[in-house]
Amino acid sequence: MPDSFINMTFPQNGIDRAMGFSSQRGGTTPLGHNVRTFDPRTDRARGAQRSGLTRHIDAKVNGAALIQELMLLVGVGYTPPGGGSVQSSTSGRVVTLVAISGGALYVANAGDTAWTAATNSSGSSPGITSGIPVMSAVNNMQLWIVDGTHMRVYDPATNVLSAWTASAGSLPHDNANYPRLIETWRGRTFLSGISSDPQNWFLTRVSDPTDFDTNPALPSPDQAIFGNNSPLGLIGDVVTCFIPFSDDVAIVGGDHSIYLFNGDPMAGGQIDLVNDGIGMVWGRPWCRGPDGMVYFFSNRMAIFSIAPGQQPSASASRSRPC
Repeated sequence: MPDSFINMTFPQNGIDRAMGFSSQRGGTTPLGHNVRTFDPRTDRARGAQRSGLTRHIDAKVNGAALIQELMLLVGVGYTPPGGGSVQSSTSGRVVTLVAISGGALYVANAGDTAWTAATNSSGSSPGITSGIPVMSAVNNMQLWIVDGTHMRVYDPATNVLSAWTASAGSLPHDNANYPRLIETWRGRTFLSGISSDPQNWFLTRVSDPTDFDTNPALPSPDQAIFGNNSPLGLIGDVVTCFIPFSDDVAIVGGDHSIYLFNGDPMAGGQIDLVNDGIGMVWGRPWCRGPDGMVYFFSNRMAIFSIAPGQQPSASASRSRPC
């Protein structure tokens, strides 16, 4: 497929602070993550305004050590693990910035001036493999972490990093190889990326990331299910990423193909091949646009867009090949 070169007008055009959303210049964005839709200084609702990024904390995470993962964890009913104060809202929500660096986990809450290290009770030191990319996903107000060698869970209520253990069934692994990909979908924790079993996928029980029992005494639609013991079978490619698009649909990126989970595999769902020539790069190479499209870096070194029911398209990426 020939490369398509299209000028990207945003963020070059930025957002015109002097105008409302309907009067913005062409090429600006209707949804900006680094802008605010309400101006507290003028007490006005705006289409957007160029407030820019607000620094969460000035202190470095762990000196010069590599930051391996950043994740935002939101919960209620416990004291902020990094100090600070609970936000003044009816829900009493606790918003915690979590960073993994040098194999250790650190947290910071609103108003903190320093990072707080989590207590490591995982049984290894450091608790997470250092110097490599790490992936995590939030489920049940806890952070579930994988790095290919370890499976860990962080509980903000106690500020403790511990080993991820199975309450039923067994953690997916092959000797020393554990999953490296993780997401949350339909209340389940999705896992994949075992280096010796790259086409397999694993879904925990709904709302219980510790339940891996695929053959319970009483089968139910919310039980755990794995690719190698389900009628749907394995993905026909090396799994490189997983995109939880909606409760009904998840997009699975492969090395050179794309698949769709249509419905829950335990409730009549199926896996469909979308494209067998375009794949996705490893990890989380995607974002969701304001138009509902998913934009991703492909194995063709270009940005593509896709939505369920459509073929991936390079012409809609509004970018240049990387």
